[in-house]
Amino acid sequence: MEENKVEEEKGFIEDRETTITEIELKVNRNNEEQVDKIIFHRPDGKITWKPKITKESYEGGFKVVKQVAMERDMLPKKLTEMAMICSEQQRCKAKVSYNWWKTEMDGKMETYRFILSEKTFDKWEIIKTEVKEETVAP
Repeated sequence: MEENKVEEEKGFIEDRETTITEIELKVNRNNEEQVDKIIFHRPDGKITWKPKITKESYEGGFKVVKQVAMERDMLPKKLTEMAMICSEQQRCKAKVSYNWWKTEMDGKMETYRFILSEKTFDKWEIIKTEVKEETVAP
């Protein structure tokens, strides 16, 4: 018996110019300081990132290394800068890189866009655009 296997596609987009309209932080409901997910809203679909950091500790003589959610005060400066531009100018132009995955979800094709590491986010560039200011006559 052969199942209807959907062709999944995966890939990586590098240095794509895009417009981000809003940056949303989903925080942990038990700890407001922990960021579970960051959502970059764009006219052509969102990009998500679950920022993690590596924490090391020693327990019973063992070095224990674990990935934990990044805390708000550790978010990259560039992310805060992008969020400020979005809130002040309603959009932020950026050159971004991200992974994508096209798969079937609930009977229809969906494309997920996401970044897996801070290293990928570090490559993002904010494209400075001139803000046209209106001069109001006195």
